[in-house]
Amino acid sequence: IMYLSYFMLDEGELITDHLTPETYEAAKAYLTEQGLYNEAYDAYSPSFWESLITSGMIMSIEGMKESGVDSYFIELAKADGKEVRSIETLEIQMDAITFMTDELCEYNISEALSLEADEMEESFMELYDTWATGDVDALAETEEESLDEYPEDIRADYEAYNQKLLYDRNVGMADKAAEYIENGDNIFYMVGMLHMSGEGSVPELLEEMGYTVERIY
Repeated sequence: IMYLSYFMLDEGELITDHLTPETYEAAKAYLTEQGLYNEAYDAYSPSFWESLITSGMIMSIEGMKESGVDSYFIELAKADGKEVRSIETLEIQMDAITFMTDELCEYNISEALSLEADEMEESFMELYDTWATGDVDALAETEEESLDEYPEDIRADYEAYNQKLLYDRNVGMADKAAEYIENGDNIFYMVGMLHMSGEGSVPELLEEMGYTVERIY
């Protein structure tokens, strides 16, 4: 309930106030076809629709599971009776996720819906292979190249969103890692892959603090 509350529009507003009729109808048709549409979603923000559509497309890839790597390790920790800590609050995460402008959401939704299923799968699997091989440098390059794919009129929106989603949060993540180190805690520390690559990443910030960071994969 708390998670969904961050996506709720102001009272009296609807998604059609934020997306063009063409994009709304295309998005609604896709979600309906996938069995994901609910009338209640019309009162949710464009960032919710963008997230729902992207998730639906990823989950349609054969062999995909709803639970991710984080869930896998959390369940292992619980089975071993180990403490599970949260590096961030839900508020920090949701403030970042919902930071997209209407224009950026509109573009992302339209681009996603224009992809054929095999194109989406190929793109996602390329990203997965990069992650699975531990090629953080390639991940950073992919993130930098993605900026060029956006029209000039919304590049500033994308850069601001990326700053909020990645780099601002990296600072908090690095500070939390440093806190664990200084406390002498024995921690299996886990964050998303893009937080571990490129300039301003968690490893780079820790090195700037004076810590020795070694990549072991």
